[in-house]
Amino acid sequence: MPGFIHLFQHRQYPAAETYLRECLTIREKKLPDDWVLFNTKSMLGGALAGQKKFQEAEPLLVEGYSGMKDREAKIPPAAKTRLPEAIRRLVDLYTAWDKPDEAAKWRKELVARNEADGSTKP
Repeated sequence: MPGFIHLFQHRQYPAAETYLRECLTIREKKLPDDWVLFNTKSMLGGALAGQKKFQEAEPLLVEGYSGMKDREAKIPPAAKTRLPEAIRRLVDLYTAWDKPDEAAKWRKELVARNEADGSTKP
């Protein structure tokens, strides 16, 4: 059986949601102040947004990003891409939800993040 990351990447959002909710429950208990908890929130928010559950997705996406940003120094180098991925999920949410001003705000954040990281990705 594929893992939730595989399911998420292949846009199998309902199945990914199931695994991510379970993972979130475990991480809230065992890793309440770890960046991976917030990455899980962001991914769950992305799975919900992919199902057009925008109101449920929004707080998870915002909290996921801000939690990772607050713990950025603790994110290992190999996982540094998780922060711009979280911003991209917010851009995607607000684009799909037809909230262009919010999408533009997060797009600017993404550009600033990429410039700070030396990346040329939009």
